[in-house]
Amino acid sequence: MSVCLSVCLSVRNRIEAFEMWCWRKMLSISWEEHRTNDSILTELGLERELMGRVAKLKLQYFGHIIRGSAGKLALTVLEGIMEGLRHQGRPRRQWIHGIEEWTGCKYIQLKEMSQDRAQWRRNISEWSSAVANPHRGRSTSE
Repeated sequence: MSVCLSVCLSVRNRIEAFEMWCWRKMLSISWEEHRTNDSILTELGLERELMGRVAKLKLQYFGHIIRGSAGKLALTVLEGIMEGLRHQGRPRRQWIHGIEEWTGCKYIQLKEMSQDRAQWRRNISEWSSAVANPHRGRSTSE
């Protein structure tokens, strides 16, 4: 699995579908049984995990790069700017956009927070569980 994955919605859906496909295969549950994914996860007593693991690896690698542990070149590539004109159309989704979306913080804030490794690890744990189960923390009475 590539850690440099720019996780957009379609990729996220594929990852979640693969996770459920694996559970269905291990439990020998046919699609003809018309069981929902939630019923299978409830039966197992589990929550979705795979997308959270992808997010955790990506956030760990981000902290590694920002602290300079990966070398100057990786940080230069992350913060670098290409000269010249960009192509017409919608700009491509950048690697950092997924991290900013998951954490709710901008790049500068993330750069400062990643300097304290212990705090960064605690934040990664919190953020990755929120990415794996986005509906769990929301209140339904709004």
